[in-house]
Amino acid sequence: MRYLKRCIGLALILVVGAAQAQSGSGGLLDNGGRGGESDFLKPAENGGQTAQQTTQGQPQGQQGDSENVERFEDWGVRCGLGDNGPRNGCEMFQGVTRSDNDKLVMRVAVAYPPQEQVDGPVAVFQLPLGIHLPPGVQMSIDGGEPIRFPVQICFQAGCRADLPLKDELLAKLKGGTKAQVSIRVPNGKTVNLPLSLMGFTAALDRISP
Repeated sequence: MRYLKRCIGLALILVVGAAQAQSGSGGLLDNGGRGGESDFLKPAENGGQTAQQTTQGQPQGQQGDSENVERFEDWGVRCGLGDNGPRNGCEMFQGVTRSDNDKLVMRVAVAYPPQEQVDGPVAVFQLPLGIHLPPGVQMSIDGGEPIRFPVQICFQAGCRADLPLKDELLAKLKGGTKAQVSIRVPNGKTVNLPLSLMGFTAALDRISP
């Protein structure tokens, strides 16, 4: 409980970049009720940033002048998040959008919380409102055995699920090429959200304290 309370402030910082993109975007997971493989979804080309935060066209690893964003393949890194944010003020992030309208469906941010909270990095998943909460979230890496973790809380901008990245899981993420995040929608169908791991290791190295 103490960990959850103290991480709420951090999580708000991690997901604030996606709040405007999520707002007012109902039906984000509507693919005709098919569920299953969601070929109508794609990794966000700008990592899930809002239009004002995009730094597309810059060389990999180059820092944006105005928004302090660096690109590492499919991951972005933003620093300067303040004293109450991650341990060194940096987070890495990626978004998943609908291919038909570029609406943001999921945003994942990884950061190192203050050391008194947890030693290693934590992934914060921002998911749409309206998902079925009891099953929680599942994630598999390169088709491997899925891991399950709960949804902690829902805000106006979406629902949040935190996943501490322990050594074994972190090694799989570093060695993988893609992950699949699965959530349940109210009609009982499972929707699978793609998460690219290209650039994950380089981005993690960049934010490591």
